[in-house]
Amino acid sequence: VNADDYYHVAFFFFAFGLITWLPLFVINVQRFIVTFAPDQMRITMWIWMAPPAIALPTYLALKAQICSCDPWAGDVVPYILLYTTIVFYLILVALTVIHFFGNDKFGEAW
Repeated sequence: VNADDYYHVAFFFFAFGLITWLPLFVINVQRFIVTFAPDQMRITMWIWMAPPAIALPTYLALKAQICSCDPWAGDVVPYILLYTTIVFYLILVALTVIHFFGNDKFGEAW
């Protein structure tokens, strides 16, 4: 059995991870907006950038495996993941500049 035969399984787990990320992100954002998270929890907002940042190279690798074309060509998904990551990064940098994360030292976030 060739390793190339398992790209459907890889896409299944990729899709599962991406679909579960969306509701978990919404729940996490709601927790920060409604409950006004303390300063120790605010630093965990940086984790919001990780799922789309990891999903982009994963998607490009999976797509390059199933076609012999440029994975960026004719597909909007990589651009959505790229610009989502960039927007999260810029928002978090702006929040850092205005000292949103507080002056606390690093502590236990849970």
